[in-house]
Amino acid sequence: MYNPQAVFGGFSTHTHALAKSISDLMALVKLLREDIAHQREEIAYLRKLLENCAGCKEPTANNNLRIEPTCRTSNPCYPGVDCFETMAGLRCGRCPAGMIGDGKICKPGVTCAEHPCYV
Repeated sequence: MYNPQAVFGGFSTHTHALAKSISDLMALVKLLREDIAHQREEIAYLRKLLENCAGCKEPTANNNLRIEPTCRTSNPCYPGVDCFETMAGLRCGRCPAGMIGDGKICKPGVTCAEHPCYV
């Protein structure tokens, strides 16, 4: 038979569960917003650090900063050619076999070592 208490009681239980779920979701959204705001502050702080980093700036007459190039940071050599750090600056080794050039620029060609120039 029809029992209004059972119908409305069941509805109330579902309504309560739905309200609790919505409340939990709203609390989670609030936490996520706070996390995002904190992350934005951290990103702004890191950006400011990078913008003011003396090691990241180009050397100028004002900051007396001179960054010496190294083979690791600015290798001028052709791929596969050895790079050497000397007092005079960076120097490149010989071009790979089958290539000719100065070590910085290498192009296909035949050298006298591979094919004697005299007959």
